[in-house]
Amino acid sequence: MSFFYIGLLIILTIVGLLEIFRLSNLLFFRSSDNTLTLILIPLKKHEEKIEYLLRSAVSKLKWLGINNNQKIICLDYGTDKETKKICEIFKKRYDFIEICPADAFENFF
Repeated sequence: MSFFYIGLLIILTIVGLLEIFRLSNLLFFRSSDNTLTLILIPLKKHEEKIEYLLRSAVSKLKWLGINNNQKIICLDYGTDKETKKICEIFKKRYDFIEICPADAFENFF
């Protein structure tokens, strides 16, 4: 039984060291200026995994540290009402999410 606990301790130590390494990389290699960061999510027809995609994108931006120049843009290539409704819910919750028709993307900035 003690081998189990020793193995568990070794695994948790490795995971902790990797997390410290990840956080230190984020701290040292972060851009000092407010560069524009975009995550583009193209939406066509019915997107089954839209909630997963949006939650993943939000998590990535939070991990980077959200500032005014970071956005998630949902490009609408003719999506259905259900997918658009989910995007609208996320847009209300997070002010850095935008929904943009694909043909108007060039004029978005």
